[in-house]
Amino acid sequence: MSTVAIVIGPTAVGKTEVLIETLRGMEAEIISADSRQIYRFMNIGTAKPDPEQLNAVKHHLVDCVNPDQPIDAADYAGMARRAIDDVIVRGRFPVVSGGSGLYIKSLLEGFFEGPGADSDIRRNLLEQEKAEGRGALHRRLTRIDPDSAARIHPNDLLRTVRALEVFEQSGVPLSHWHREGESQKLEHSSFLLGLYRTRQDLYRRIDERVDQMIDQGFEQEVRDLIAQGYSGSLASLSTVGYREMTALIDGRISRQEAVSRMKRNTRQYAKRQMTWFNRMNPVLWFDARRVVGDGGQNRLRRTLKDLSRGRHPSPEAADRSRQQMRQAWSWTADGAGNHPGR
Repeated sequence: MSTVAIVIGPTAVGKTEVLIETLRGMEAEIISADSRQIYRFMNIGTAKPDPEQLNAVKHHLVDCVNPDQPIDAADYAGMARRAIDDVIVRGRFPVVSGGSGLYIKSLLEGFFEGPGADSDIRRNLLEQEKAEGRGALHRRLTRIDPDSAARIHPNDLLRTVRALEVFEQSGVPLSHWHREGESQKLEHSSFLLGLYRTRQDLYRRIDERVDQMIDQGFEQEVRDLIAQGYSGSLASLSTVGYREMTALIDGRISRQEAVSRMKRNTRQYAKRQMTWFNRMNPVLWFDARRVVGDGGQNRLRRTLKDLSRGRHPSPEAADRSRQQMRQAWSWTADGAGNHPGR
């Protein structure tokens, strides 16, 4: 049975270039896990694959919706599962690729989407806890939803309130909502592959990419979006790059400041991505600097071919690669990066 390959890595690590070259000639298709490339008209600022790359290997979930259509992790997971099923039914190999850790987590593990917050219910619950004494809400939760109560520490008032809030709004225990989310997990076998670079190399590539975006006309892309009626306050346009360009166009910051902020904020975003990916396990990591040009690509290609036949890398290989990734990214023993921030 085919395994779904899931390729992760921070922004600017080179996922698109590496996969296009590696998957050429394979019966494979890419399912994007990028939270912004899913939007139409947002090309330069998202480093969207160009037409030649899109033709070289078929892509899914790129240019699907307009920027004013909200897409959350649960929406993405449903779209991605349908795309994966379609690829597999046609006898091809699905490769999910992207840097959105939440999207990938939602795809793999399902997504709990219960009722939204209700300030009145929360206030009443907190008043009840105060009136009846510490632990009263947790004891109530034990009667209503023993499964959730068993998972939530009696001193964790915030999560206890949320569990009771969900029940009071829906009449359904929180544990039931979680089981519903788990039922949406990816049904196919999957394995994570990661691309990394040294921190210095990645930050250099980020700075170069921002300069390239400016040269390619990123400012005009954002002006065109605004002219089409897409407000800078939209969630899609409130992300790194578009946020700074909107501020430039509005006259709130200079061009130099916009570029400087884009570089800084993208580096910070990449750091958050790596922190998220560092918690994911097992992952077989590849040094993106060595994948193309010196035989490393052959190893990645062999791994992808093995996954397409249902053969997974060994846990020992994943552990060794993780240590190499951590060393290259300068992780300390406690998981924090020890490289000076920029």
